[in-house]
Amino acid sequence: MRHEARGHRRRHGRRGVRAPGRHVPVPRDPDRQADVRAVQQPARAVRAGPVHPRRDARVHRRDRVRAAPRARRPPRPGRRGVVSGEERGLAEPRAAAYRVLASALLPPTPERLATLVAAAPELVALLEPLRGLAFHPALRALLERLAGLSAEEAEEHRRTYATLFVSGRRSSPPPYESAHLGPDTDVAMAAAAVDAAYRSAGLVLDAEGEAPDHVAVELDFLSALCAREAEAPAPAEAERLRRLQRAFLLAHPLRWLPRFAEAVAAQAPGTLLAQTVEVAVRYVEHDAALLDSLPAAAG
Repeated sequence: MRHEARGHRRRHGRRGVRAPGRHVPVPRDPDRQADVRAVQQPARAVRAGPVHPRRDARVHRRDRVRAAPRARRPPRPGRRGVVSGEERGLAEPRAAAYRVLASALLPPTPERLATLVAAAPELVALLEPLRGLAFHPALRALLERLAGLSAEEAEEHRRTYATLFVSGRRSSPPPYESAHLGPDTDVAMAAAAVDAAYRSAGLVLDAEGEAPDHVAVELDFLSALCAREAEAPAPAEAERLRRLQRAFLLAHPLRWLPRFAEAVAAQAPGTLLAQTVEVAVRYVEHDAALLDSLPAAAG
C-alpha cells in the first residue's frame, strides 16, 4: 500500500538543497579542477537543482509523524588519534562528505556517475581533514571503489538502483524517510515535516525533483548547513547551525537510515549501492556524536 501511494514520487527529477557562499576549496591542479568542482558545486552534480534562501522562513505548524520510532542515539565518536577542536576547520570537509554521499544516492545517470568516478581521487584528498575520525576509512574505501569503477560495474550499479528504488516492487526498500517510520505513518505529513525543517533553516526546494524526505535530499540539506557553518561570521552563529544539524540528524536520518541500510544490504549484498548506504549510516551516526562532543560557543 505504501509503495503504491508513493508511486507518483518515484521520478528522476533534480532536486536538492543549496547553501550560500563558498564550498570546499578546489585543488590547484588544473587538470582535475573541473571534475572536483562538478561534485562540489550544488548546481551541477550533487544538488542538481537550486534551493533559494528565504529571508522570512517561518513554520506556522509543525507536522508530526504518528507512531514513529524514537531516534537511535549514536555512539560517542570513535577516534584513531586526537581530533582538533577547530570546529570551523571541520565544517567544510563535513559538508563535502555529505555532498558526495547525497550525489551517490541520487539516480545514477551516466553523467552523474561519470562525474563522481572522475572526481573520486581528488575527493580522497579533500576529505583528508576527517582522517582522525572512525568512519573515515569506510568513506575512503567507498571513494576508492568509485575511482576504480569500470563501465560494466557502473552499468550494474544503475541496474541495482533501478531495481530497488525505481521498479516499484513491493519488497523494495524505498529511499524515503516516510516509508520506514512505521505502519501508522502519514506519508504526506512525514514529507511535510522534513520540508518544514528545510524552510525553518531558510531553504526551500524546487517544485520539481525528488521528494523532501528522499535520502539524498536529507543528506544534501546537512551539507548545506555545514557549508553555512563554515561561513559563519561569529562563533555563536556557528553553534546555532550545529544545533540545527544535531536536531535534524536526530529527528530525521537517524530515525530511519539504519533500517533502510539493513534492507538494502539484504536485497543487494556487496553492491556499490549497499556500501554507499552503509557509509551514509556510519557517517550520520558519527557526525551526530561528533556534534555532541564539540564545545558550545561562549556567551
